[in-house]
Amino acid sequence: MAERSPLPEAAVRSRGGKPCQTMIAKLFKDRVALGDWRVERVGDDGEVEIAIFGGLDARQRAILYADRLYGDFEEINLVPY
Repeated sequence: MAERSPLPEAAVRSRGGKPCQTMIAKLFKDRVALGDWRVERVGDDGEVEIAIFGGLDARQRAILYADRLYGDFEEINLVPY
């Protein structure tokens, strides 16, 4: 089974097929759509959850969403493509 990375800098399933611990949600600027913010999380089962926010208050809405849905999140800066 090939190992795949569904998110930049995200944890993946181990080579043995056992799921990793639930990842903390990541909040970051979208690298393609300028001005958009993303909240992404990988669950124990490898399922990826993604929410994208646009508009003037995109970051604030993304923070509120991550806080409300996950309770804990990390804001990260990704390197541009």
